[in-house]
Amino acid sequence: MKRGGESMKILINNIVNRYKYRLLLLQFMSILDTLAVTLNVYLEGMLLNSLVYGKDRNNFFRVLVFIIILSVMRLVFSFFDSKIQILDFRKAILDSNDLVIEKLYSKDTLEILKKDPIKLTDQIVDDTNEVISFIFQTISQLISLSLTLVIILFYLLKANITYFWVMLSLLLIYTLCYFFLKPRMYTVNLNLKNKTSEYFSGLSDWIRRYVEIKGKEELKLNKLNLNTLKQNLLKVGRKDYVLSYIMSTLQIGIQLIFQIFLFIWGGILVISGEITIGYFSIVLQYFNQLLDKADEIFSILVKVESSRASYRRLDNLLHLKSEVNGSIKLNKIESISLKNVNISLDQNKYLFNSPVTYKFANPGFYTITGKNGIDKSILLRTITGIYNSKVVGNIFINDKLAEMVDRKDLRKAKLGFLFQDTGIPTCTVRDYLGNNVTEIKSRLFSQVFSSEKFNINNILYKPMDTLSSGELQLVKLYSALTKEKVDGLLLDEPLANIYPSMKRDIVQLLKEFAKDHLVIIISHDEEGLTDEKTLQVE
Repeated sequence: MKRGGESMKILINNIVNRYKYRLLLLQFMSILDTLAVTLNVYLEGMLLNSLVYGKDRNNFFRVLVFIIILSVMRLVFSFFDSKIQILDFRKAILDSNDLVIEKLYSKDTLEILKKDPIKLTDQIVDDTNEVISFIFQTISQLISLSLTLVIILFYLLKANITYFWVMLSLLLIYTLCYFFLKPRMYTVNLNLKNKTSEYFSGLSDWIRRYVEIKGKEELKLNKLNLNTLKQNLLKVGRKDYVLSYIMSTLQIGIQLIFQIFLFIWGGILVISGEITIGYFSIVLQYFNQLLDKADEIFSILVKVESSRASYRRLDNLLHLKSEVNGSIKLNKIESISLKNVNISLDQNKYLFNSPVTYKFANPGFYTITGKNGIDKSILLRTITGIYNSKVVGNIFINDKLAEMVDRKDLRKAKLGFLFQDTGIPTCTVRDYLGNNVTEIKSRLFSQVFSSEKFNINNILYKPMDTLSSGELQLVKLYSALTKEKVDGLLLDEPLANIYPSMKRDIVQLLKEFAKDHLVIIISHDEEGLTDEKTLQVE
């Protein structure tokens, strides 16, 4: 595989170090199995000679015992080989996915959000599978292949120089074919992976938007979009077919020519008595092994090019811009200040019509409002470093420039969040809350989270994706409020989708929390909020 950047090298080294002893055992078993298979062919030839020429019963049974011993040894080798190539291989893929996720977690959020989540998931799964398959399977195949070729060619060089040159010519022709097709193989493999990801991303999007498509009766329009992706995939698929057909035709043609030559020439030598039947059997089986290995060469080389394509895609992914984070740790959030702040969305567009200057002091209850179309959540995500947006003006946390502050630590230990427009986790409520399930903290807390309309304890073991929108919102709010030792809460539309009769209780609960914490909410719902400190953005 082509060598990539430092990120992929670290990832590969991590996996290799985790499984180094099993990988070494796999290669050792592969070498022993290859030796056993190759030696078995020679012993079978000797067995035939002992029957036809020597008529030596003792020698016959001696060789037969050796063949049986080799077969039993191969059964033992097969156990370890299968265990590593199946069980450990699958675990290594999952470990690789974990490592990729950890790497992506350190990347600029805005760079990740540019990616289609379904397409990105498909790419990660496919590419890690290819790369780990190379480590666990393809390398073992290459070692076995190389060892087999060396043994067979060495035997033929010692036994019959003509057979040696015939076999070597076969390998050289295969090698020339590979180097001729190699650039095309790599390009087609890379394109095929990309188009496959795009198609299945489109198909997943269709399923995800099923209700909307059905409600608007837009099946025809969406099928046209999906059909475009399908045609692009089929177009690359046809190129892959042509390439595979050319390779297959070359294989069959080359093999046929060499087989005809071997049978005619070998048969004449046996008839004339120049070689024994056993020797001819050995050469014939070695030739068939060589043909199998020659077939395997093409298969392995296709895998190599496919792995290279996956390696490159993963390397490009892991080289996305990293998140920017400061080094100053804060013991407590005292204030957040905006000084003539605006946020650049692109070169010629800004989030607000005019710069914003405002101060949020802890403790305090603050509301950010503004007309629809202004993505106010971008402001909160930029303040806390979730987005590394381009900022005009200055953001201060405790009178320190925000970019100098360790905002990852703030998000982890000192702030609770409620987000809108994020995916629904595929877990139970209990799993989502983790250790944040707590006893009732106050009367207002009880009125919201342990009432007739909603009781958190009654839904703890429900899957998150089965909750109503109101229940989901209350679970997220509960998670933010029960996070331990936080200095503040940043809540995006906490009253959205909430039962009308519960909104006043929630506002009162948040005000109670704000007596000794900083609470900043984004809201279009002004119920109970008109007398609060408000930042109006336009």
